[in-house]
Amino acid sequence: MASWSDAKKLEVVTTYLALGKIPLVEAMTTVPRATIRQWKMQPWWKELELEIVSEDGEVLAEGMRYN
Repeated sequence: MASWSDAKKLEVVTTYLALGKIPLVEAMTTVPRATIRQWKMQPWWKELELEIVSEDGEVLAEGMRYN
């Protein structure tokens, strides 16, 4: 079983949020879809999703404020 870095996990979650389909995420990140499915069931996945979405929201809000 491969050991994946935190950076790769972040890449997978970010890519999943952007694309929404595990087969596409597998193609873009080279992480097997079975691994992605397992990761999606882990508590850290949802935490990363919330963190990423929150950061994106802050960036969007800042951009709207200055436009």
